[in-house]
Amino acid sequence: MNEPIGTTTNPSLLVLSRGHHPGVDGALARLVSDGSLRTWQHECIDHGQDAHTAEATWKRLAATITRNRTELVVFHHYHGSGLPDPQPFIESLRAAPHRPLIAFTGGDPFHGVFRPAHPEVFKRASEAADITLNTSAGVAADAITGYGAKLFALWPNSACTVRFSKPKEPYRASETEFDVVFVGSNNTSRDPTKGFFWFSRQRERLVKTLDRKFGERFAVFGNGWEGLRSAQGPTPFDAQIETCRRARVVVGGVPYSPARYYTSNRPFIQMMSGVPFVDIAVDGVETILRDGEHWHLVDSIDRVADRCDDLLARNNSELEELGELAASYVAAHHMSTDRWRSLLRTLLGVRQSLLAGELPPQPDLSFFLPEVTIADELPLATRGWVS
Repeated sequence: MNEPIGTTTNPSLLVLSRGHHPGVDGALARLVSDGSLRTWQHECIDHGQDAHTAEATWKRLAATITRNRTELVVFHHYHGSGLPDPQPFIESLRAAPHRPLIAFTGGDPFHGVFRPAHPEVFKRASEAADITLNTSAGVAADAITGYGAKLFALWPNSACTVRFSKPKEPYRASETEFDVVFVGSNNTSRDPTKGFFWFSRQRERLVKTLDRKFGERFAVFGNGWEGLRSAQGPTPFDAQIETCRRARVVVGGVPYSPARYYTSNRPFIQMMSGVPFVDIAVDGVETILRDGEHWHLVDSIDRVADRCDDLLARNNSELEELGELAASYVAAHHMSTDRWRSLLRTLLGVRQSLLAGELPPQPDLSFFLPEVTIADELPLATRGWVS
């Protein structure tokens, strides 16, 4: 899993994003150290640039790409209001003598009932890019290819290599303060036409159900839960693992998107605590993490408390063994370094086929469980590839 990517191109990569991503920087630094990358650069593109400033930014970046002969350019989670349209920049790069590959990645769960459509900048850039990747497929993949994306591939979330790691000290279920813990704030919306309105209502119902069921044996960490006996106040984002280890079972919450394969970074981060993790299933996620071993899936909010009870009925050594299996698997397969290594394999294959005028090889789907039949998932996780 961690061997160098073995390519004669030894590529240079430029990442353009709407904000700082420590996990990206940490992952790319590791890929340089093992010889998979020649060089990397990560630039944050500011919101609200006027046309003159945006033009100067793209011109400067184009000069850098040409000078350094950067083979791979990745717009990472580049969506949101006020971002400059990169489509003219992308088109101009096609004239560069070394013809860099342009990739676009989506991270937020756009598209679906009561959820916003992808921003216009995402639509335009997906059409212009050589390949678009996203943290979910299904209706999201259909929408993205509908915008004109040439190739689409699933690229799930992961745990940040820099901010999170599997604890060295073993988890002891017998030394916990609580039976069940949930980490997340109660951020409400007043607009019922927005997806976050319904999402926040479901999260609130889940937390109140657990509060009634488990009483003082339940703890919720986050803002906005004042008045609940289980409320413990907020905990820092980087302290999630330590917070989870204060309980015998962790509840993941309500997935924001029902699109196939979607999961946020929450499960990957919190499973590394070594505490059994209960979550609500989205179609396809059982192909990425093993149900009943890495996590414990239910089909609705109403089943979460019962699943917690099932786990709490087990002895502490069983809980510790389950948690260790999950933590070790995530640490070995689902860190940001693993994701970027996988992405590099896909992008190099696409670029080499593009330069040779051939059909692209199958994208790297190594994030699926080893027992998964890739041929079965390929038509669900990708669009535009010819098998």
